[in-house]
Amino acid sequence: CIQLVDQLSQEGCVYLLQNWLLSLAMCDVSFFVTFQCLTDDQCTVEECQSMDNGGIMNYDVETEEEAPRTRTMIHYEVKVVDCDAKPAKKLRSRTKVEDVFQFLTS
Repeated sequence: CIQLVDQLSQEGCVYLLQNWLLSLAMCDVSFFVTFQCLTDDQCTVEECQSMDNGGIMNYDVETEEEAPRTRTMIHYEVKVVDCDAKPAKKLRSRTKVEDVFQFLTS
C-alpha cells in the first residue's frame, strides 16, 4: 500500500484524504424523511424544499377510464440528524470495521 501511495501525485493524495474524511463524516449520519398528503385546499403550488420549509410535489393518480384523474399533493421534508463531530476513538475503530471488507479488493 505504501508503494502505491508513494506513486500518487500531491493532488491525488489530497483527493484520497478528502474522500476518506468525507466518508468518516458520513458513516454516522442519519436522515429523517417525512411525508404528508395534502388536499387542494391546503396547497396548490409545487415547491422545492428550502432550509426553512419542506417541499411540496404533486402528481396525477390514474383512475378508471371513466373517472377523472385525481391530483395528489405531498408535503415532504428531509432532515439530516446526528452529524456532530465524531470522537477520535470512534474514527479509529472504523478501521476495524473496514478491514472486514478487505476481501473485496483482492
